[in-house]
Amino acid sequence: HLRQHAISFLHDFNQCKHKQVVKISPLTGLVSSLCRVRLNPSSFFNSRSRSNSFSSTMPVCEMCSAPLAAKAILRPRAMPTHWCCTTCTDMNDSAATECRSCHAPAPVELPVPSSPLPLICATPVVAESPSIWAEVPYERSATRDFGAWPKNESEGGVHFRVWAPNAACVYVAGEFNGWSQEHALEREPDGCWQGFVEKAAAGQHYKYLIRTKDGQMLWRNDPCGRMMDLGPARNDVICKRVLFPSSAFDCPTLRHMVIYEMSVLTFSPEKTFQGAIKRLPYLASLGVNAICMMPPTQDTHAECWGYDPISLFALHRQFGTPDDLRELVLSCHKMGIACIMDWVPNHMAADSILNDFDMPGGHLYFYPDARRDTPFGTRLDFRKPQVSDYIVRSARMWLEEYGFDGLRVDSTGTLRSVNAHEPWSGKDLIEAWELMQALNDMAHSLTPPRFTIAEDLMHNSRINDTAGFDSQWDANFFTQIFRICVTLEDCNRDMDLLASVVSSTFTGICTDRVIYTESHDTVASTCSHRFPEAIEEGAEYFTAGSPAVKRSIIAATILMTSPGTPMILMGQENLERRSAVWPYPPEVDYLIDDPLRQAVYAKYAALIRLRRNLDGAASGLCGTGICLSHINNGDKVIGYHRYSHYGPGDDVLVIANFANRDLIDYRLGLTRDGRWRIRFHSDLDKTPDDSLQWIIMATRIQRDGLPFSLVISLPPYSAIILSRELPGRELPGRVNSLSVTGVST
Repeated sequence: HLRQHAISFLHDFNQCKHKQVVKISPLTGLVSSLCRVRLNPSSFFNSRSRSNSFSSTMPVCEMCSAPLAAKAILRPRAMPTHWCCTTCTDMNDSAATECRSCHAPAPVELPVPSSPLPLICATPVVAESPSIWAEVPYERSATRDFGAWPKNESEGGVHFRVWAPNAACVYVAGEFNGWSQEHALEREPDGCWQGFVEKAAAGQHYKYLIRTKDGQMLWRNDPCGRMMDLGPARNDVICKRVLFPSSAFDCPTLRHMVIYEMSVLTFSPEKTFQGAIKRLPYLASLGVNAICMMPPTQDTHAECWGYDPISLFALHRQFGTPDDLRELVLSCHKMGIACIMDWVPNHMAADSILNDFDMPGGHLYFYPDARRDTPFGTRLDFRKPQVSDYIVRSARMWLEEYGFDGLRVDSTGTLRSVNAHEPWSGKDLIEAWELMQALNDMAHSLTPPRFTIAEDLMHNSRINDTAGFDSQWDANFFTQIFRICVTLEDCNRDMDLLASVVSSTFTGICTDRVIYTESHDTVASTCSHRFPEAIEEGAEYFTAGSPAVKRSIIAATILMTSPGTPMILMGQENLERRSAVWPYPPEVDYLIDDPLRQAVYAKYAALIRLRRNLDGAASGLCGTGICLSHINNGDKVIGYHRYSHYGPGDDVLVIANFANRDLIDYRLGLTRDGRWRIRFHSDLDKTPDDSLQWIIMATRIQRDGLPFSLVISLPPYSAIILSRELPGRELPGRVNSLSVTGVST
C-alpha cells in the first residue's frame, strides 16, 4: 500500500505548492515517501464501504496537507472499459478519475510487472504515444526474419513481416494483387505484422499500406527491403534470399592487409558493380589485397558518396542488383582481394523510408528529442530493442548475403555522443555502446569471423577494448603527416612529432588502427584537398622533381612502413589532384597515359609489395616491433627499425629526409650489423635491383646510442627502405666501399 503512495508521490510532487523548498531527488523521494507520507485518517474507513479496504485512501502533502489526487497515468496502458468503486460498488467509465456516485478516487494500480516504472535511466525518456512494443517484450530470434522472404521455387509464395506497433492494420500490396488491400497481415503480440502471400514471387514490386488508428492510409517502403526500383514511386522489389557461397578464400589479417578505399561510381567506367569487376586487374597489379567500398546502400542522391542512406538494407539500385554485388565480391575473392563495406548506421537521410513509419508525426525509429539531431541526418533510437536489432540485422545481412569480409562503421563518434554536434564533449549514450558491442559480437561470431573497423576520430582507445572493434581509423596520423608535408618551410617540420605518430597505437597492438594520408573525408573540396594539390596548390603541372611529387611519395613511404593497417584512397597511386565536390565521389582518371603518373604508380606498387612481404625480404613491416633509432630535428631526418622476430629478411630500416638538400655520407645508428640491401628509393629515377650497388655494409661504429651504424647519401625530399640480406644471398668476402649516384658506403 505504501508503494502505491510512493509512486503517486513521485508523480504529484510537481503539483505541490511548496515544492520550491523541498530539495529531493527521485530516488530519495521514493524512500522518504515510503517512510514519511501521511494518509488521511478519515478515508481509512468509510461508512458505505463493505470492507476495510485501503484502495480509496489518498495521500496528502506532508508540507501543506493538500490531498494528492490519484493520476490516471499510473494505471496500466491496457485498461478495462470500466472500473468498480470499492466504496459504493458502482461501475464507472475507465477514463473517470473519481466515482460518479460517491466521488471516491479511482483506485491506483501498480505498474505492469513486465514494464516497471523507471526510477533512474541512462538517458531521459520523452513521453511518446502509447505503443505495443513497450508493453510486450520483443521477441529476439535469429530465425525470425523481416522483410519479404520468398520460399523456394518448388513451393512458391512470399512471407512478409514488418514492425508497425502503432498501426491499426497493415496490408501488403503489389503486382501480385493489383495493389489492392486483399492481403492483410496478422498482428503479433509485440507489434509486428506478418503474413504469407502465395501469389507473390521474386522480382515483383510491392509496398506496405498502413491504416493508422485515426483512419489514415500510408504507403510505406519495407524497412528491410533488399532493393527498390528506379521509378518515381520507389517501390520495393522482392529479392531472393541467397547466402553468399562459401569459398576457399583466405581473408588476409589486418596485419598483412593494404586497403584501397574506392567508390563504385568512380572506379567503374559504367558506374556499376559489373563495371567494377572489369577493372579489378588494375588493383591486382597495384598489389592491394583489400578494398573498402564506399556505402552501396540506397542513397538520397543518384550519384554520390553514399553517406546519406534512406535504408540500411536496400542496395543502391543504380549500381546494379544483389546478384551483381555478390558477383563483384566473389570476383575480388578470386583475385585474393578482401571486401570491406563502408556501413552508415549513425544517421539516416532526411527523406528516409523510416520517417513517420506507422503514424504521422510519430518517432517509431528515431529519438523523439534533441538526440535525434546530428550534423549529417537523423539518428535512430538505440534504446528500443527493435531498432537496435534492426541495425544489427542490417550488418549481418551485408556480411552473410553479400560475403563482405568486414565492416567499416561510419562516424561512431556521432553514433555514441549525446550531442552529436559536439562529439568531443565526453557525454555518451550508453545504449550506443551496447549497440556497438552487440554489432561486434555478431560479426565475430559468424563463420568465418568478420572484422570491424570504426571511424571514431576521437582517439579513444575504448572503441577497441570496450566497444570491441578490431581497429579504428587514426585521424591523428593523417593530421600530423599532412601538416609536416604541406608546411612550406623545412625548419617547421617536426621530426619528434613525426616519430610519435609513426609509433603510436591505441591499445599497444599494431593492428588496432588504420592509417592513411588521404581518405574520402580529407579530399573534399571544403577540406584539405588532395595531398599533391595541398603541397603545391594551383601548380599548372608537376614534374619528377616537384616538391608535391617528392613529398607525396615520402608520405606514402611512411604510411606503408608504420605500425597499423595502411589504406590509400583511389587515385593516390597515380597522383590524382582533383578534389571531390559534395555529393559526388572523388574523381580519378584511370586511363590517362602520363609517364609521371605511371612512375608514381610503380612506386606505390613497389611499396605495397614490400609492405605485404611478397618477396620474403621485409617481414618486419608486418611485425609488431618498431625502434625509433634516429631522430634528427636539425637536419630533418628520421630513421626507424621495423621487425617481427629479428634476423635477415625480417629487419627493415626506414630513412626519410624531409629537407630540400642533399645529405652526403650521412651516418645513423642501427640495432643490427651485417649486409643491408636497399629495397626502395623514393626518387622516380632510382629503381633498386639485385646488383651490388644497392648493398651497404653496417659497421661496428656506435651512433645514436646503438652499437652499429651505416653511412648513406640522402637526396632532397627522399625516403629509402633497406632490409638485412637473406641467408644465401650474402656476397662472399668483405664489402668495403661502394659508391653510386645517390648512394655511398
